[in-house]
Amino acid sequence: MIQERSFPALPARALEAAACGRRVGWGRYPSSGRRTARYSTPVPHDHLIRAMVSDIDKLRSELNMDTRNVILTLARIWSTAATGVIRSKDTAADWALERLPPRHRPALAPAPAISLGDHSERWNDVEDRIERHADDVIAALRGLVET
Repeated sequence: MIQERSFPALPARALEAAACGRRVGWGRYPSSGRRTARYSTPVPHDHLIRAMVSDIDKLRSELNMDTRNVILTLARIWSTAATGVIRSKDTAADWALERLPPRHRPALAPAPAISLGDHSERWNDVEDRIERHADDVIAALRGLVET
């Protein structure tokens, strides 16, 4: 009988496995194929959330250099944490826009169109809202991990 093990300390492995819809194998055991269920463990939701939030300070530090990507990544983390579904960044942004308080919508609203190449990357009209939006979303995500 295989003993239940604690999840690996490598957050990236948990994210990769969950994104692929796969289980995480241990040591010499397979991580895909027919015998996967016998020798592997599905990614627990709380581990997935912790993995996503583990580098959030680094992500926040890149906000001014890579605004679009950071804003979209935060939407994706929130969407995944809330639903357990890993969406594309633009789809996660659509999901988040429906749930954000009105004061935060302008900070996220242009990001999907910019990402898809439909608009040029200009943030001047919402730059005063972007940092507040990012900080509020990060605080909420940290709250999910601490509960």
